[in-house]
Amino acid sequence: MSTYKFRRKEVHTDWGNLLPCTLEERVRRLSRTGLLLLLLLLCIAVRSTTPRSWASSRAGPSLSARTGSAPLKARQVPLTQALKMLAVNLERDYILFGGEVYRDEGKEPLVDVDIPPYSDAEEGLRRIFAQLPPYTFAVLSQHLVSVYPKKAIDDPTDPLNLKIRSFDVEGQRAGLILTWPERFIPELKARTSSSASEDEKTHHIDIYVGSVAGGPTVTLHLKDVTVRQILNAVSEATEKSVPREEPMGWVYSPAARSPSGKGEVEYWRLFMTLPHNWLEQARGRGQNLP
Repeated sequence: MSTYKFRRKEVHTDWGNLLPCTLEERVRRLSRTGLLLLLLLLCIAVRSTTPRSWASSRAGPSLSARTGSAPLKARQVPLTQALKMLAVNLERDYILFGGEVYRDEGKEPLVDVDIPPYSDAEEGLRRIFAQLPPYTFAVLSQHLVSVYPKKAIDDPTDPLNLKIRSFDVEGQRAGLILTWPERFIPELKARTSSSASEDEKTHHIDIYVGSVAGGPTVTLHLKDVTVRQILNAVSEATEKSVPREEPMGWVYSPAARSPSGKGEVEYWRLFMTLPHNWLEQARGRGQNLP
């Protein structure tokens, strides 16, 4: 018969730690908890109110599109060409641009394109604009990106910053508005005329150069906006016609002396940046097709 010996273990309890703390200790604990909560709330508030820019957090609108399995690479291409190269190679969605691009001797700034596979659209844009400190971009909606020189946004002489009391169009073709805005914005036409020389005023004739711009019809009634905001609103309005018709972006380039040194040219043009399979993507998103 085996004999087992049990060793008694004594447990000492510090009853003082289990007793209710004093009023002073409770106040100290509550103060620490309240301070931590206050700091947490301040962090949340700062994060939610930080203005959105290409280097900021993910607050606000975001672009859901991303590139495919192939890297995108090109050397020293014009800015708009780089933007289009990114846009037409996106999957899952599309992006449009409302852009202002300066030219030097008739040429846009040049950038390299080096975008890895499966990059989201904003990462691609950051890689492009990191090479152009004078420029920036802003995501205005799920599909629309504004591109502009930083100094242009507050330039009172920039026609895109011209204040318009009211803008009203009914069933007008978006392409015509985006490429010939003076026809629909009297203040813009007046500004163009006032900045012309006396000889130009004497012989001035409005001529639309290029193919007839069509696109979706849009109806807009806007108050107290800039020309830039009008053109962006027109682009956003074209999205309502997807997938029956293609949505449209735009690019404006201020007057710049041509390489020959003769004359100055200011132009407005459409900027089409849809992926080649945009219609299939629309089906994939469950949009109603005609």
